[in-house]
Amino acid sequence: MTFRPFTARGIDVVLVAAALAWGVGCGSVEKMEPGADDGGDAAGADDGAGDDDGAGDDGGDADGADDGDDGGDGPGSAELCVGASGSRLRRLIREHDDGTSEVIAMRDTELGGDCRFQLDREGSLRCLPVLDGHPFAIAQSYYSDSGCSNAVAMFTSVQGAPPSHAVYFEGGTCSIVFHYYELGAALSFPAKTPIYYRALPSGLCTESTVSTTPGTLYFALGAEMAPARFVAATESFEGSGRLGARTVAGDDGSRLCDRQGPMRDAELDGQACQPERAEDGVMRCLPLGYSLESVSSNSSCSPSVEAAGVSTTCDAGLEYVRDDVAGACNQRWQVRGIGDQLSGPFYHDTTDGCDLVSDRLYFAPGDAIDPAGFAELSQERVALGGRLERIDMVGDGVRLDQPIWFDTELATECQFQRAADGQLRCFPGSPTAPQARAAPFYTDAKCEGATVERAAFRDPCGGAATPRHVVVNRGGMRLFEIGQQSRETLYEYNGGCSSVPSTTSIYAIGAEVPVNSLVSGTEVVEP
Repeated sequence: MTFRPFTARGIDVVLVAAALAWGVGCGSVEKMEPGADDGGDAAGADDGAGDDDGAGDDGGDADGADDGDDGGDGPGSAELCVGASGSRLRRLIREHDDGTSEVIAMRDTELGGDCRFQLDREGSLRCLPVLDGHPFAIAQSYYSDSGCSNAVAMFTSVQGAPPSHAVYFEGGTCSIVFHYYELGAALSFPAKTPIYYRALPSGLCTESTVSTTPGTLYFALGAEMAPARFVAATESFEGSGRLGARTVAGDDGSRLCDRQGPMRDAELDGQACQPERAEDGVMRCLPLGYSLESVSSNSSCSPSVEAAGVSTTCDAGLEYVRDDVAGACNQRWQVRGIGDQLSGPFYHDTTDGCDLVSDRLYFAPGDAIDPAGFAELSQERVALGGRLERIDMVGDGVRLDQPIWFDTELATECQFQRAADGQLRCFPGSPTAPQARAAPFYTDAKCEGATVERAAFRDPCGGAATPRHVVVNRGGMRLFEIGQQSRETLYEYNGGCSSVPSTTSIYAIGAEVPVNSLVSGTEVVEP
């Protein structure tokens, strides 16, 4: 199936991260042994990274196998998208001690850091650096002279190895534009040394004083890196049925299966869609759309109406309006058509008052569209021969592995996080189901006394299994059993002191589970 190219540039696009889109689930995950047919219920899956390195946009197992897809008809027959390393971009693989593995990023071996395929400042698709502090980090712009001619890059809160490149960003017409720079020599300034910056909006060279805060580093700023320094790529959307998943081919021979970006729906004329819960509660690939805004036709901003706002300079060319469903126990989206254009002028209520809007057109929302017309998605567990089972997101023509695993010994989904022993381990928990969380609570009605730590569990949709574990961050992630349910009256402070609602169950935190009992992972660059 061939789909037209797509790159969202407009600021009006409702592009909710799929980690939130899958949200708190009330569905199930169907287990699929190698070679089995599909048959899973609709359920959610996260596509943000499960580990703490912020990566996770490549798909496919490191072994490149299709893990038993039978090649028949239906959603479950779609083959797993498999990526590949290139001559410069190599796949970063997390190898697990149970024999399973996951591709979590692309590593630019020339620049020494991870990268993601995005548009550069000239609008071309390239693998641009991940801004994780090393080798690339966001810098603040300063100068060592009162004429603001000798540029200095200042970095704050530096931990570990210092950055080797500086990154600055500015607001473009329709998106943020990043600029990447080489760094010169490290600079050392005595305390109270004057340093300068250009004040906004005047641009005047203004004196300040160097920071002596630990973790603050200064470097001479080198030359800006041309976009051609980064690997160029082309994108396409591939699938064997109604849906097509985004794949990116680097000009060095690399291949990325994008499990974070929107897919394409051939039955919606190739419109971009993303996994979200529809208003009927079923996970579907819902088309992107404009959001509704409150606007008024008079300068008092009252009365107001809900309308779809479309930028006059950055229109994304979408065909739908989206609105969240009020009163749902989890986030659900209603999709509507676009109605008639409204006549201005239009005013928008802001923190500065009722302001005239001059850069947007407004349209009435159209009729609601039956969600059954959008492609349904499901999750499937795939056995790989180890303790962990892979979880795939499956739709009509697509299959993408997700950074969620199923731990067969603990009988729960898990995600990799940095444990207190410094290792990456698969801790119980998933965005597809309610989780217990450790939190401090007050024992007095004024929230003034000492706090106690308890495990809190909220099940907004009902029917979720009682949690067995709670993950606590104490110098790294640690795992504890859930203890007895507490009957004590506790209070929490959320802008005011109030008792814990009856919809939240409180448990004691039980015995610690040794983290070395969890599956561990080690990150390696594919040879």
